[in-house]
Amino acid sequence: MNRYGWLHIIPSLVLTVVLLVGCGTPAVTSQPTSVSPTPTFIPKPKIKTPIGTLAIVEVMLIDRDPPNCDLKDETAAGCLVVPKEGYRILKIVLEGTDGGDPDTIALNLPNEAFQNAHVIASDGSRGNCVTAGLSKGVLLADFTVLNAAHDFELVWGDNPPINLGK
Repeated sequence: MNRYGWLHIIPSLVLTVVLLVGCGTPAVTSQPTSVSPTPTFIPKPKIKTPIGTLAIVEVMLIDRDPPNCDLKDETAAGCLVVPKEGYRILKIVLEGTDGGDPDTIALNLPNEAFQNAHVIASDGSRGNCVTAGLSKGVLLADFTVLNAAHDFELVWGDNPPINLGK
């Protein structure tokens, strides 16, 4: 090949590059991207008591306990219904937060809750604690409330009222 023989290759290379760059690259368009929201840490409301600091984990309005038990099955062991017509149970699931002994907390929770805790609904009706303690490894406090009552606040000792919703 003579010294000018490579010159005929240059136009072919330039044309190939132009075609690859101009035609082979998709147009860039701005599209909305879906960004997963960063989970927000929502602190659990805390209750200071003589038996330790308790955090509210969950609040449920139920007509039987456990909530999914079959009332038609007369052999369902441990299926409790609300004792009074026209009432429900506001169940508050708790956890100790200050490293206290769970057995000691569970042992003393009933007296503490019965003496110092109640709930107030938006209509002003009051629900008293009817059960508290450890059930199947879970700390809880149950309050009897009217069926029509809603938007509850927990009043427990010297703590500010805690909005429970529901």
